Amino acid sequence: MFRQIKNSNGSILIVVLWTLVMISYLVGDYLIHNRSKTGTAMNLTDSFIQMNAVESVLHLTTSDEWKSGIDQYMPGKWVDMNVDGVKLRFRLDNEGSRININTADDAKIRQAVVDIFNESDIEKANLLTDAILDWKDNDDLVRTQGAEKAYYESEGLNYLPADGLFKTMTELLLVKEMTGKLFWGDPGKDDTSVNTFDNTSGSTSDDKEQGSFMEKFTLFDAGFDRLSILIPLKGDSRLYFILFIKGKNSMNVVERYTEFLEG
Repeated sequence: MFRQIKNSNGSILIVVLWTLVMISYLVGDYLIHNRSKTGTAMNLTDSFIQMNAVESVLHLTTSDEWKSGIDQYMPGKWVDMNVDGVKLRFRLDNEGSRININTADDAKIRQAVVDIFNESDIEKANLLTDAILDWKDNDDLVRTQGAEKAYYESEGLNYLPADGLFKTMTELLLVKEMTGKLFWGDPGKDDTSVNTFDNTSGSTSDDKEQGSFMEKFTLFDAGFDRLSILIPLKGDSRLYFILFIKGKNSMNVVERYTEFLEG
């Protein structure tokens, strides 16, 4: 009888221990889950606040009156601003200052690409130019350093050259030899930055923006404006390009590009 009671007590102890283990596991899992939810909520909140700041700057710059509130404002130069706690840099300029990659002749496109490389690597500039021109022409003839259908198939890519005009600027990222660094560049730098509210850039006369495809080229004409916004994050930044056209009493956004820039 005593032995049966002892065995029964041992069984109960094992059950209790397993119950405590399961409770500990469930509590830990619950806490991890809630921490994850909290982190997600914070990220969503930050994104929401940043997007509100971007929209505020967009609506601000659609009117010419804002320029009078910034000392020494110069068109096409970066401006530092604090919008409801979001520190950012923005620049407003016109697409007429850029080269339309769909309508410019081959020689003009080639020279522009050489300028992006700063003439440091003519061979790479010509290679990338040939690939771009092959992408947008309507034939399968391969330029000296270009790429047509056979190249993209041999690389196992799930797309082929358009053999037509670029529909978006980011389509350039699909072209042979194009990189994110070449396309997006290192925006937010120039030697005549305008500082308002507070100085967050610390830019100097040597802190100039390098050439990039996004800055050099466009798909639009001089009737369109571009708003560039750079929001610094922890060691990184988020970049926004918004292209719009202004009417007499309206504003129409035609393209938006967003990219997360590391470093």
